[in-house]
Parts: sequence; C-alpha cells; structure tokens
Amino acid sequence: MSMEKNQEIVRRFYEAVFNQGNTAAVEELVAPNFVDHSPFPGQAPDRAGLSQFVTTFRTPLPDLKVEVEDTISQGDKIAVRWKARATHKGTFLQIPSTGKQVTISGIDIMRIADGKIVEHWGYQDQLGFVKEIGVLPALAMAGR
Repeated sequence: MSMEKNQEIVRRFYEAVFNQGNTAAVEELVAPNFVDHSPFPGQAPDRAGLSQFVTTFRTPLPDLKVEVEDTISQGDKIAVRWKARATHKGTFLQIPSTGKQVTISGIDIMRIADGKIVEHWGYQDQLGFVKEIGVLPALAMAGR
C-alpha cells in the first residue's frame, strides 16, 4: 500500500474514532491482531482495549477534537503529531469535572498492514493535561 493511502487510513482513524467517537470504525480501521505498545493505564493492549480507551477518554471530554498537525511516513509506519482540544465535563481518572478547556498534545506512530492499523506506539502530555485542569497544584499540596 502506498504511503499516501496509509496516511489516509490514519487520518480517517483520528476523524472517525476520536473526533466522532465512532468505536465501530475501530473494527474497520484496526486489525484484529492489533498491538498497542503504549496502552493507557488499565487498557488492554489490543483492539478491544483501544475501543474501551476511546469511550473512557471521550466520556469526560465529549467535545474532543483532535487535529493532525504533521504526518511523516516511512515504509509501513506513519508518525503523527497531534493536538486535541476539549472541555473537561465529566470525571476522568477520579478527577471530577472542572468545566475547563484543555489542550492535549501527543505523538503516535502506527504501523499499517493490509489497509489496517496493526501496531501503535504513542506519547501524550498527560502531565500537561492534569496541570490544565488544576489538579497538579492540589496533588503537590497534598504531600505537605
């Protein structure tokens, strides 16, 4: 498959799965033998775990919009630099809703085979997220 087609698969993944919350698209775009090499805490590193993560993430951040800022392709891998914006409207990781607007940035690398995402490695600025919703100062003060 061409690098352009692989990039299109990844862009469709962000749009359908994260921006629209369409977990059925996970089955369309992600291979049954998918492996997540950097799953979120408590997330199974497989396709079912990915669907669960999307639901867990979108529930407290229902207006989540992910913008793909850069993609770099090499062979069967696509590197994506992204930025997400959302409003913290529900409990997330035992953090009650703050109503604050948040921005989360990250980088993902995905391997594509036979038109589906088969592997994922990623990093998200989780510390920046908890700082933006105002939890970090509370956590720092709790140790005093």
